[in-house]
Amino acid sequence: RDALLQLVIVQGDTEFGSNELQTGLWDRAPSDYDRKILISVICEEFRHGWQMGYFETEVMKTEEARAAAQSLLERRASEQGNERLLGAFNNEIRDWLGMYCFLEFMDRDGGSQLNLLAHSSVRGLAQSMAFMLREEQKHLRSGEQGFDRILGAGKLPTEIVQRYVNLYAPLGYDL
Repeated sequence: RDALLQLVIVQGDTEFGSNELQTGLWDRAPSDYDRKILISVICEEFRHGWQMGYFETEVMKTEEARAAAQSLLERRASEQGNERLLGAFNNEIRDWLGMYCFLEFMDRDGGSQLNLLAHSSVRGLAQSMAFMLREEQKHLRSGEQGFDRILGAGKLPTEIVQRYVNLYAPLGYDL
């Protein structure tokens, strides 16, 4: 039970954390299509975080799980000493190349974690993972397509693109 709670705590923290990282991208979106992707990702990541909080409060029903769910809602990673549990979720995304690299590399790990939870012996948790996994796949596709569009435009030097890959790929592998 303790190990499962820890997995759910970390998963919920990363779901909300990814949204905090994307603050400020709306006004700098290259197109309405990119805004549509952003709002979709934000809504789905919030829903995933809420699902983890629901699991903690309504399925696990322990004081420790309730406190963990409350922490999910109160944490503001931008405040000093209140960083997200996984370091990869403490790097602000400043532009759309960063956003698409984040989706490409970090959501790959998110999908792996959700796949692990999909095999939980706790039925309610396992059943809810199918929906979350579908949305994670959509995030991966959005990241890949956005990255391809940026590369296809040919406006960024290869060295800049390589710097982003050098930042995000190791963070994703480290997860």
